[in-house]
Amino acid sequence: MYPAELKEYKHVLDPYIEDFLSIKKKQLREISAFSVEFMTRLEKYILGGGKRARPAIMFMTYKMLGGANDDEVVRISMILEFLQAYFLIQDDIFDSASLRRGSETYHKSFEKYAKKNYVNEDSEHFGIVMGTLGSDLVAEFINDVVTESSMSSKTKIALLKTISKNISDVLLGQAEDYRLSLESDFTHKDIYRVCKLKTASYSFGLPMELSGILADVSRKDIDILRKSACAAGVAFQIRDDIMGLYQDEKLMGKDMFSDLREGKKTFLILHALNYGDVPAKNAIINALGNENLSLDELLDVREKVKQSGSLDYVEKMSEEYLEDSITFLSHFPSSEYKKSLETIFRYLSGRRLV
Repeated sequence: MYPAELKEYKHVLDPYIEDFLSIKKKQLREISAFSVEFMTRLEKYILGGGKRARPAIMFMTYKMLGGANDDEVVRISMILEFLQAYFLIQDDIFDSASLRRGSETYHKSFEKYAKKNYVNEDSEHFGIVMGTLGSDLVAEFINDVVTESSMSSKTKIALLKTISKNISDVLLGQAEDYRLSLESDFTHKDIYRVCKLKTASYSFGLPMELSGILADVSRKDIDILRKSACAAGVAFQIRDDIMGLYQDEKLMGKDMFSDLREGKKTFLILHALNYGDVPAKNAIINALGNENLSLDELLDVREKVKQSGSLDYVEKMSEEYLEDSITFLSHFPSSEYKKSLETIFRYLSGRRLV
């Protein structure tokens, strides 16, 4: 179950997103019917599911820091959902994924469109092209939200610089993640670097740093927010990797065992390779990046990882990072918003298998 803080913020934020996208769709009617279709699918993707966790983190952090312009921060927090869509569409293309949040991925929806409307066209290529263009378009929405706001030019520049740096970090993290998927030799440091760049930076770091800019806090406060965000992000990624191997795909909303098939390197896999017995190590090595394994073989790998003690190890590791993130927040005065932020952190980084 989602905590009340996320449910409530979703109800606050979604009308802002709907209004923004409605205006964009009206503008596209002047171009062509297909442009409207293109935008409609993008709108469905952005609004279809998702916890709105990043915008909620931004709002709660802003209020914890004493911010008072609620309407402006809610409006700016839209960019985090647009950034999320940008990264997820690209990620689904890279992974050739067919499911996201329990529904068809954006680029796969255009594969079907091509099969129906252009029988002689390479439908897979069409889907990739439209997916790439869709992710690029939604990224442009970020600039629109910031530049059209009522904030000072100084604040707008600070926000855009921070967003740009964050996008660079995530793209570099994605590159590192893909490279590691092809490597047989990898370390704790390698995995931590990917967690920090690809997950912690935009899921926790960006929302909290943007809040610090909007609330006009000191550099020291922003540095503490970054440390809290980094620890929470690593805890979240560890938990996400656990669920990627042990959670049912209907509950996860994405393909089960996709991480194994893609050869993804995680703390869970690293520990199992270091401490599992020989049969376990051989089974894991054979499974990483292997798209041809049967379900029974994949289930056997999952059980061997658990028997190696790796599941218990990384669950404890995730809990330690989570507590570190909460400890950093103790620097700030107690408030209902700080309590809500801690609740969101504990939910996202402490999810249990169901």
